[in-house]
Amino acid sequence: MTIPELVKDHLKTQFGERVRFDEPMSAHTTFKVGGPADAYVMAADKNELAALVRQLNKSNVPYLVMGKGSNLLVRDKGIRGVVISLTEGLKTIEQIERTPSAVLVRAMAGAKLAALCRYALQHNLSGMNFALGIPGSVGGAILMNAGASGGAMENVVAGIHILSPDGEIKSIERAALSWSYRGLSFTNDKGAEMDRFIILSGDCLLCPGDRRSLRDSARGIARKRWSAQPGRFPSAGCFFKNPEIGEPAGKLIEMSGLKGFRIGGAEVSEKHANFIINRGRASAGDILELSEKVRGIVYQKFGVKLAPEVKITGE
Repeated sequence: MTIPELVKDHLKTQFGERVRFDEPMSAHTTFKVGGPADAYVMAADKNELAALVRQLNKSNVPYLVMGKGSNLLVRDKGIRGVVISLTEGLKTIEQIERTPSAVLVRAMAGAKLAALCRYALQHNLSGMNFALGIPGSVGGAILMNAGASGGAMENVVAGIHILSPDGEIKSIERAALSWSYRGLSFTNDKGAEMDRFIILSGDCLLCPGDRRSLRDSARGIARKRWSAQPGRFPSAGCFFKNPEIGEPAGKLIEMSGLKGFRIGGAEVSEKHANFIINRGRASAGDILELSEKVRGIVYQKFGVKLAPEVKITGE
């Protein structure tokens, strides 16, 4: 679609240098691919975000909210409508409650997950070390129930704060959250789908810990993670979800003899078979074609249908 001129004028007036038109999404995703978004807006705070969402809904302009773009593959023709970035304005991390046995830390959705892990270590808090090395933002990590090293966001999130489709800010307690493997949903009184809401922040319940033990654990997790994953080339982390039973996706791909398999500039990593990497000039089309080829071969050999963990969007 083409954004109506009245909406464009509103965006220019409201956001000034914080709005860009025909913005290449390759500059905002860890895959370093993706065509242009009609408009790319950097929201300064939750109130500005709420006003923007109300305006876009009123004007029937579609929008996509994103964090660090680490779990996102944008197709080569780009995104119609408005992409809203949370990483410039919604990135505060702070303690909001403390007892001798627990600390409640509120992290805004646009904060880096790595920053939350560093915050926990700096304040000698246990509970976040599992996420060391996981790329992306806090909001994306909560939405995807990111996990590694035996932990996951569902183990620490005590509640979330969301923006509803009508621009209303709400709090959702832990009891109303329903976690799944790489997913989150919640009960709401209007029956709207989860993807119609925007996560603004998450409250993480952490525990005071021993400084030396936490740092020793962190170093061990970081070494193990980086030794097993490709860091030289752009990627979106693990491309496929692990099947519910049987071997993990990476093992199935490796047993299919697909390490190093390449289409255009996209390649199955030699280091970790569940990583598709951009060798430097990959298009989103290369990555999608390679992923479909991998899915087909794994299904042919093992009868397992791999599902993408990466969110695929755009035209």
